[in-house]
Amino acid sequence: MFIPIPMPEDDLMELVIAVIDDDEAICGTITLLLESYQRSVPTIPTSNEFFNDLTNDHKPDCAIIDSYLPER
Repeated sequence: MFIPIPMPEDDLMELVIAVIDDDEAICGTITLLLESYQRSVPTIPTSNEFFNDLTNDHKPDCAIIDSYLPER
């Protein structure tokens, strides 16, 4: 279930949406789509790398994660 949280328009422009997927084509496609809405989109090839890099400085507002990544 997705429950949207109302945010001022200025805050929406600064959203960081991480894409975690080992398929470069999928990452590229999702990145192009989200960047067309002026979003910052870091792409990360593994879930381990994503969780290891999860610090206060690199905490995305949202993450799109491939549920079939090889390592879990």
